[in-house]
Amino acid sequence: MKNMNLIKSNKNTNINGEKIIKICSNTAYVNADAPVHILAQELTESKVPALGVLSNTGKLIGIIISRTLFELLAKPYGRDLLFRKTASEVMIKPRTFIYDEYISDVHEHLKEDFFFDEIQHYALVDSKKNFKGIFSSKDLLLHIAAVQHQETLITEKIQKKIIPPFLSYETNSFSLVSASVMSQRIGGDYYHVKRIDKNRVFFCLCDISGKGMSAAILTAVLAGFMETITFINDLLSIVQNLNNLIMESCSLEKYATGVFCILNEDDNTLEYCDMGHGLFYEVKNKRIRQIQENSDNVPAGVMQLDRIISKKITMDRDSIYVILSDGITEQRNENSEVFSLDTIAAAVEKNASDLKRMKIDFLESFFLFKKNTIQHDDASMLFFCIKKSPLEEPR
Repeated sequence: MKNMNLIKSNKNTNINGEKIIKICSNTAYVNADAPVHILAQELTESKVPALGVLSNTGKLIGIIISRTLFELLAKPYGRDLLFRKTASEVMIKPRTFIYDEYISDVHEHLKEDFFFDEIQHYALVDSKKNFKGIFSSKDLLLHIAAVQHQETLITEKIQKKIIPPFLSYETNSFSLVSASVMSQRIGGDYYHVKRIDKNRVFFCLCDISGKGMSAAILTAVLAGFMETITFINDLLSIVQNLNNLIMESCSLEKYATGVFCILNEDDNTLEYCDMGHGLFYEVKNKRIRQIQENSDNVPAGVMQLDRIISKKITMDRDSIYVILSDGITEQRNENSEVFSLDTIAAAVEKNASDLKRMKIDFLESFFLFKKNTIQHDDASMLFFCIKKSPLEEPR
């Protein structure tokens, strides 16, 4: 700031951690007796948005916002009225914070100020009211946005390791493929497959309520549970433990719908537990039917459950079984039409003998259907079937 006699600047205060002084880049101040007409000229040259006003003992007594001062000067006779004024006569009393308060705490105090159209300015002092600097609502918002962006990038990397966009699993008698297309960079759909023993395979598809960071956090909790569970208990015990975990982790703020399955490869029986999900289908001969129209259970995490119901079916070798998230069944196209069950059946039947190819065709059908329409929810799918013997394969 060249040719400045009135406006001075403090040295920046270095401090570890997420303290509010970290976002303060403006340490300009002026003494209380500074003449306004000279100060205005220096503010014009310096382009400082605001500055502190200090007493002769160096204590903060107010701030001057450059924009406000210039507005006063621009009024009729403004320059004449303010010509003999000093800084202490045109300053305002600011909201003041201690410079080593946590940014998150200050953010909580200032949330309502973000609704103002104009940028707000706040002063920072130490415990003895010595001036440390000035920050604005814009400074705080930019910092919060940068932190959230960084957290999103980190969560995105973690989630990609937890939930791969594509998954394929095969045994001698069983095939499973899955895929997920998130509506945001991070999401709340989750699928998992794990061999329990030589005869049984566990798999599931879950849809966490909400989107974004909060859903991604619960997804990580769910993934940790699935990775560490030993499967020594039956399916109902597993789902009960998951319900309790979500209740304890989220305090009724989040829940998960889902279909949880255990396949016994000895006799192709499938035990499944539908937790408020319902989107479980069988496709056969170009027809699709819902395995169960109404779920027997509420979503996991809604309430403490004394009883959970599971059911069993014998899987048909001529059928493809499909579990979807509602991001697929509720997706609309440019004509406000939903992605219909008939469209789903046609996409599945197109490559009924090759689940991997089927998955690709299904995704192509989904994107061709929605075209440029916004995807409002995560879209996930899980296809599985009993393998046919070579003699059963169509020639």
